[in-house]
Amino acid sequence: MTFKHKTLTLFVAHTCCVSALAENVATTLEPIVVSELSNSTLTLDQNKLAKEKPKDLKAIFASTPNVNVIHTGHAQLGDIEIRGMGSSRETFGTGANRVTMELDGMDISPSFYFGHSSRHGRQYFDPSDLKRVEIYKGPNSDGVAGHVRFQTKDPSDYLLPNQRTGAQLRAGYLGDSDAYYLGVTGTSLLSDKSSALVSYTRRWFNEFNNKGGSDVIGSQRTRSNPSSGYSNAVNSKLLYSPSDRHKFTLNLQYYDLKRTAYLVDTLETTGTRYGTRTVHDNTNIQKNQRHAIALSHDIHQATTFFDHMHWQIALQHTKSSSHNAGSITTTATPTSPSSPRFSRERSLDGFKTKSMTLKTEFNKSLGQYIVHELHYGLKLQYSQMQALRQTQSLNQQGSQNRTLAFFPTQQQWQGKIHLSDRISFGKSGLSLTPSVHLTQIRIKPKAENVSKKNSEQLFTYKDTAIGYGLRIDYAFNDVNLFSLNYQHATRLPGYGENNAQSYGHWPAKPNPNLKPESSDGVEFIWRSTGTIGQQTTTLFYNRYNDLIYLDTTACYADRRGQVPCDLANEKGRSYSYGIEFDSKFNLDTLGLAQGTYLNTGFAYTKGKTANKQPQGRLDPLTGFIGVGYQHPMDLWGIESKVKFAAKKRTKDLPANQGLEGLPGYAVLDLTAYYNVTKQLHLGVGIYNVLDKKYARWAMARGAIKSGNYDKYTEAGRHFGANIRYQF
Repeated sequence: MTFKHKTLTLFVAHTCCVSALAENVATTLEPIVVSELSNSTLTLDQNKLAKEKPKDLKAIFASTPNVNVIHTGHAQLGDIEIRGMGSSRETFGTGANRVTMELDGMDISPSFYFGHSSRHGRQYFDPSDLKRVEIYKGPNSDGVAGHVRFQTKDPSDYLLPNQRTGAQLRAGYLGDSDAYYLGVTGTSLLSDKSSALVSYTRRWFNEFNNKGGSDVIGSQRTRSNPSSGYSNAVNSKLLYSPSDRHKFTLNLQYYDLKRTAYLVDTLETTGTRYGTRTVHDNTNIQKNQRHAIALSHDIHQATTFFDHMHWQIALQHTKSSSHNAGSITTTATPTSPSSPRFSRERSLDGFKTKSMTLKTEFNKSLGQYIVHELHYGLKLQYSQMQALRQTQSLNQQGSQNRTLAFFPTQQQWQGKIHLSDRISFGKSGLSLTPSVHLTQIRIKPKAENVSKKNSEQLFTYKDTAIGYGLRIDYAFNDVNLFSLNYQHATRLPGYGENNAQSYGHWPAKPNPNLKPESSDGVEFIWRSTGTIGQQTTTLFYNRYNDLIYLDTTACYADRRGQVPCDLANEKGRSYSYGIEFDSKFNLDTLGLAQGTYLNTGFAYTKGKTANKQPQGRLDPLTGFIGVGYQHPMDLWGIESKVKFAAKKRTKDLPANQGLEGLPGYAVLDLTAYYNVTKQLHLGVGIYNVLDKKYARWAMARGAIKSGNYDKYTEAGRHFGANIRYQF
């Protein structure tokens, strides 16, 4: 069956199931929040987040079709992929920040991967305090492939009715990594005009208990390496409203994480062209840290230029380091008097970012019959990024220390303006939203830690990119909304894509003529709601142009290290297209007990690379089906959910690259919660109830050898629980 026929079949099949939604207008659509972003938006609100198990970020998106969390180590967010695009997972660090992220309006630092050991992800906050998560799929004004907004709770979210002071104690356990957490939040209405909160969360975690695995020493090991770690998160807010028209918010946030892993899969003797190499011990310590402060001001007042204004100034500093230490014996061939040679090796890979950002947002409504809802704003940002590798070798000949800068420290100035106008035509139900955004960037490298020869090749990069879009919304009636959305987005070159000095084994050839990446997205969206439930169906087509990549064709073949690698824009266009569906049906309308529901969702995507090969990054058909019950008074609830994925076939992967497919799976989870009192909440879950062996394609792709994917399997049967007390 061709994709077109399969897509049509899926669309018709679920249309038959949801057509009854249009027959009952007792429940109307939720208000549409109009902005310059894509309309393909999913929102996880406080009610949904509060009833779930103790979560890492991967679990938050587990039931969101076509969204994957890539982790660099368990409990560490590496990056987020949307529709197969976002995380680079490349050895040489290109393609970061295609899916942008923000926390309380502050940009989350991009990931940075380089070489075999530098894995610096985006784990700079804890999910415990999250109030809302918004997911914008596809090209939009904030991301070439998508955008994710995280919002933390306000002081009032922790207060019971008629309270002026309050607190929350929370604890949880998740068995997939034998992880625990404890948290406490204190909040108070300081006066009629001000309120404050302070929240602290501590987590402990161990290695990920993947289902498939051989617990041996050496490269044949497929169990996760032994590891342990912890994190601390502090989130504080101070709100001050001198009047109904003004609100000031001060955010202070701190996060740190440390994870120690014993890399027993590297402990073995291997042959090289120079002799043999034996690794006796090898340890990796990963540390992340973030400091952030932000002051924002909201003004609700009708003026000539705005009805609502929001501005924010934010300062952030993030540090990520990966420290490796081990002992090695090398033996030369033929054997020499100095052989064997024992040495201790240490390396420290660090990635630091600093940023200062000013954002302003304005909303203005004009007109009566033909109404213009203007949304416009400005962003100014200065940032600095640095990546250094320090190595030390201790042997019989003494100590050798080196500091390497594969990329120079860079200063970046960025300015961005955006404007959108939702034009509504009376009671016709029709609206048009044109939008435009303009970004200018200037990147200036520093010569520190760069050789004199290479510093002569440094250049200042300047460019401007424009994006635009048009969305057409038509409310057919009170329960059906149809949208046609087109967006053109851009991504200017980032850190690791300018002024490269070296790629380890090979020299680098900086490219001052890199073009911005661009993407085009077209979506047709149908949203409907009624007493029987609600659903969202999206047909989409995304196209990507000028993707930045490292061309190693010439340099990889050169064993002398004389031919530089080229950083270039991909010629041609890659694209993906498919269907996404998400729904919740109230089964009590069919005669079952009140509160019984059915949750379903799936995503099916196909695509081609710029050289006309199948898109290997794309997930196969994936989705979930959940049946549950929620007490009418929300006293308790229970849900049974099956997560599934079809087989990823080898023939759907690029040819002649040695890539292998992955078996499909269906995994059963059982969860329940009980609100013992208004203050006390209990949640429990049994995950992978049938103890299935399976792997997610997003994590296993490109690493399967001879059909063996054990190393990338998810956890087997495990238990989770959380408790929350509010007083």
